[in-house]
Amino acid sequence: QFWKSIQSQSAYRNSEVYVAQTFAFGFSGFNCCQLALSTKLLPKLLVDESHTKIFGSQKLTEQVATEIILDLANVPGKFTVIGRMVNRFLAMNQRKSFMDFIVDNPQIADIDLKQQLIITGLPRTGSTLLQNLLSCDLNARSPLYYEMSFASYSPVKPPTKKLDSSHPWFINFKKARDYQLRYSPEVVQNMLASHYNDAHTVEEEYVIMLRQFGLFIFGSILSPEIAKRQLDCPNREEIYKFLQLYIKMLQSGFEPNSHWILKAPIHSLYLPTLKSFFPNSFLIFTHRHPKTVIGSLCKLLLSFVHHCLADRVVDRRDIGNFCLLYCKMVVSSIKDYKSKSNQMQYIDINYVELMKNPISIVERIYSKIGLVITEDIKLKMKDYLMHNPQGKHGRHKYCLDEYGLSDDTVEEEFRDYINEYGLQT
Repeated sequence: QFWKSIQSQSAYRNSEVYVAQTFAFGFSGFNCCQLALSTKLLPKLLVDESHTKIFGSQKLTEQVATEIILDLANVPGKFTVIGRMVNRFLAMNQRKSFMDFIVDNPQIADIDLKQQLIITGLPRTGSTLLQNLLSCDLNARSPLYYEMSFASYSPVKPPTKKLDSSHPWFINFKKARDYQLRYSPEVVQNMLASHYNDAHTVEEEYVIMLRQFGLFIFGSILSPEIAKRQLDCPNREEIYKFLQLYIKMLQSGFEPNSHWILKAPIHSLYLPTLKSFFPNSFLIFTHRHPKTVIGSLCKLLLSFVHHCLADRVVDRRDIGNFCLLYCKMVVSSIKDYKSKSNQMQYIDINYVELMKNPISIVERIYSKIGLVITEDIKLKMKDYLMHNPQGKHGRHKYCLDEYGLSDDTVEEEFRDYINEYGLQT
């Protein structure tokens, strides 16, 4: 009766996607009282002494989670019931299940990861295309969405082959996506037009980092103080330890013959921490004109947060200001990192060049890390490009003016960055 009432009150009005997601998890014995979860219970959910030997202290994550939950849930009219439940319960449940699994299988922590190619930089810069092209090398491995999704994970051994349709994670994901499309087709299609994913697609490991309350997608509806603190990420060490162990867990199922391909724009903010946990990594920085980046990012964040707000009222100026702040921090972080790093540890990729000659860009990356592109890889890349043209899953129109920004403002804020990389719109 509880779920029926939630469904009838929410469908096509409040939070359809989250209705679908919560049904998909199939909570047996779920206590409805947890909807009113007090932050006093957070230590019990976030800090387990049995985890600290492998994961280290989680006190900062507890602190960040408390700040975010109070900021989101204690403001009347912001989050729907489902939105609050997802943020308070699902992330914690998934997080604890994984940490318990690692504690029960401590040998995973001793695994040596294969080399990683890590794509990062400003968001909306062609990084998804590049990740897919690099994944055409069958000797490499990029995490698939069903291997990381909230809708998939259960504490079982990871897949032992690339696309295991019989694995519980794959089955869980398919059920969740079916529910999403059944209860909220318009919302799902709108999000997929901005960033397409499915069980079989490669995806960025930011999905894993969410379990440690790196809730970047909700930054635009946090108060400015909490949003800035979230981007500063005081619990970054705990987040990247969690991410490292998750990738090791995936490799315990099967390891790539050559290297991992990872991708997440958010890494750009925390490059020293990223390198400390993934020291054997080569970084690929993608660049695009900030006017296009910020407009596209604003639209993407709007599509993610709009459906989980009780009255669906979003001040787009807040989204614009948040995206502007985030992109300025990314540009500054990359500049600082490169000033202190060996040029052989990274490469810069221009979005316009990537769109014009994508295979040549991959060849340039391989040349820098000492690998050779075979004809078979080239054929696979050509096949991918032919069957996945830009805009295949829909296009979004956006304008900076919608978000309280102007072309002149962005040009002025990023003048040095634009000139350094010769960026064009």
